[in-house]
Amino acid sequence: MTEQINKRLIDEQVRMILERYLKKELNAKQGMDLLGLKRRQFFEWANKYRENPACWTIAITELLQKIFFTSFISLPIRHL
Repeated sequence: MTEQINKRLIDEQVRMILERYLKKELNAKQGMDLLGLKRRQFFEWANKYRENPACWTIAITELLQKIFFTSFISLPIRHL
């Protein structure tokens, strides 16, 4: 399993890569390789960053994933 992105890179590094992608200084493959992201997650992050660059952070992204995962696994299992 690969190390989480927030343990490998800081926000500013991720922002710089996304910004360079949006300015067409990097192509998507280069951005995915630099960030270590799969295609779907890379484009989700790029679109969220494009919508509001000033408020975008990997800390929030990671936090939302943890909240979703925790709430999902804590749901009771229904027996039919």
